Amino acid sequence: MKILSHLSSVSSTARVRAESGSRPGPTDAFWYTPEALLAFGDSVVGSDLALTLSHVYCAVDTISSDFGSAACQTFEDLGNEGRRRVQYGEAGIGVLARKLRWQPNNWQTAKAFWSTLAWQYLLRPAAYAECLYRVDVPTVIDQIIPRHPDRVKQEPLKNGRVRYRLTEPDGSYRWVNQENMLVVRNTSLDGLNAISRMQYGSKSLATGLALQEFTRHFFQKGITGALVATYKGAHMEEEEENALHRSITRFVAGAENAGGLLLIPEDIETKALGVDPEKAQLLGLKNISGRDVARMFKMPPSWLGIEGAQSYGSQVQDAQNYVNRGQVPLVIEFEQAAQRDLIVASRFFIKFNLDYLTRTNTKERFESYEIAIRSRVMRPSEARVKEDMSPDPALDKLSEGDNRPGTPKGTAGQGGSVSGPSARARSIALAAAERVVRRETAAIAAAAKKHASDDSGFAAWARSFYGTHVGFVESVMAMSRTEAADYCAGQSARLATEGLAGVGDWEVLAPAYLADLALCWDGAAA
Repeated sequence: MKILSHLSSVSSTARVRAESGSRPGPTDAFWYTPEALLAFGDSVVGSDLALTLSHVYCAVDTISSDFGSAACQTFEDLGNEGRRRVQYGEAGIGVLARKLRWQPNNWQTAKAFWSTLAWQYLLRPAAYAECLYRVDVPTVIDQIIPRHPDRVKQEPLKNGRVRYRLTEPDGSYRWVNQENMLVVRNTSLDGLNAISRMQYGSKSLATGLALQEFTRHFFQKGITGALVATYKGAHMEEEEENALHRSITRFVAGAENAGGLLLIPEDIETKALGVDPEKAQLLGLKNISGRDVARMFKMPPSWLGIEGAQSYGSQVQDAQNYVNRGQVPLVIEFEQAAQRDLIVASRFFIKFNLDYLTRTNTKERFESYEIAIRSRVMRPSEARVKEDMSPDPALDKLSEGDNRPGTPKGTAGQGGSVSGPSARARSIALAAAERVVRRETAAIAAAAKKHASDDSGFAAWARSFYGTHVGFVESVMAMSRTEAADYCAGQSARLATEGLAGVGDWEVLAPAYLADLALCWDGAAA
């Protein structure tokens, strides 16, 4: 209990009220504030103290670093004509676009700036950055500077707007108008008074800190004495007892005596006392505490080093869940806040590009480009630009002459163009392909349950299944044995690379690919 009593670094309003004996009435406005949620809490763990938990630090650092790595890009909405990327050389909006993408202020890169705001957002009720405008052009933002959330207090005005009291490092303060402050708020009950996840999870964090403190003290000092010495002789005087204690302690305590030799008189019996160091680490409880942190930050537990949180195929699934449940809501929150506080003209908007999360997976990127180019969504030059290569008009022309789904090999139509099969033939091929893919996904789902904890067993099953699946594909799709074998080899490789997470899209994407392959399209066979 003494440990827990020292864990709190911030006293809540509710606690102050309780200690002063002033309990708000049933109609008091207090019950409509975030502090009311913690009215009966014993402690509120401060953000700085919470960061001493390795699970918390890892989660915050990972999320903020990933978010900061996303490129903040500015676009203009062109209505029915789509959108265009704002050029940095454009007057007004171009200056802001460059700052948001590369350097928001004089000393921070965009990565450092957005990571800083993400740290604030994850650890405090809100993230703040002040906008300083140019003196010669008052409508153009010169710098966007992060402000420590603990030095910013918001005050709602009667006209519905908000102003902010900013305390300077020297203790003085000044007021900042709503137009000059970028604010990204956390969850709140009234849309204004946000509360951080540190406050919501203070009980769980306090437990984790107590476990950490207990383990530290155990290995530093020991929870009990290490040895019991029983003297079988006559009564021992206090001075003799102290001398014996010093003699034994001299060879027992200290790392330098580890593995040494301890001589014990015949009339003294010794016995080890204490807690097994392995049990003293409380690994089971620490894993539970770590899972609580993972839930707070919507992080895959395996990424925080939680034991038993990794299974076959879960790595890809964890990555997708992390993006969809952790990064995407964070990105949308920041995009909409920036749109509200930084963008004046409604036709402009910003977006954070999350492609960097798959940037290291070359195979997935190039497969996506292939599909987009075959579907006429992209040109080869656009894919090259995404890979930091120069556009190649010759490749674009070559792509325009390529066959596409709906265009069979070597079949020319009027004017030398290549024509495709009838819609009826394609419909029949697509229905057959759907049957094949359904058989695959059903078999994979059953095998995944059977081999849930046996990675090598699942891999062996996959090789065996696709070896026998060739005949089924050949029969249903009326394909050659070689083409059916190529298809099965490709599906087996995708399963090994993408894991179970990738199988979820197969029933949508794979039938069209297989149907095109059966109808002998160049695009599908590539």
